[in-house]
Amino acid sequence: MHDTDPEYRPPGATADRLVRALLGLALLIVAALGVRQWVEGPVTRVDRELPTLSLSEVDSPTPLTLTEGRPTVLHVWLPGCGACAAEAPAYEAVRRRYEAAGVDFVALSVVPDAASTRRAADRYGLRGTVATSAGSVLDRIQVGSVPSTVWISGEGRVVAVAEGPQSERILDRETARLLQ
Repeated sequence: MHDTDPEYRPPGATADRLVRALLGLALLIVAALGVRQWVEGPVTRVDRELPTLSLSEVDSPTPLTLTEGRPTVLHVWLPGCGACAAEAPAYEAVRRRYEAAGVDFVALSVVPDAASTRRAADRYGLRGTVATSAGSVLDRIQVGSVPSTVWISGEGRVVAVAEGPQSERILDRETARLLQ
């Protein structure tokens, strides 16, 4: 009488329960790590000197230099990059919020062509300073992908780097840290 015996378990039932328990535990671990990544973002804290960069503002013939004594958010992007376009509204919201507080923002295209950079910046809604760079800017600032964001202290030190598109919340949090 298997149906009425409270101790009876069909063959494999204990193994099935163990597998379900292990899968549940694995899902909890993945969810916890995913939530941590979502909350903290893929931001790497660093402390290194900003290398000399050869930048050109797309709307000006003069070279662009990052202002010493002012914290800077360097947003590295690429015309035609879907992730860059998707991140642009969050970057712009944070730029509008912190520019008046003394933070400089530079949207740096890795494409040296000023005309195509300007067209893409207009499509993405990037306002403020838009720049290009000749040469290997990604290597110089030590990032490997676009979009990337680099936070630079007023002392000219790179203090944080995030590769990949970031949420407005993460961009806001890291930019606020520049003012602390």
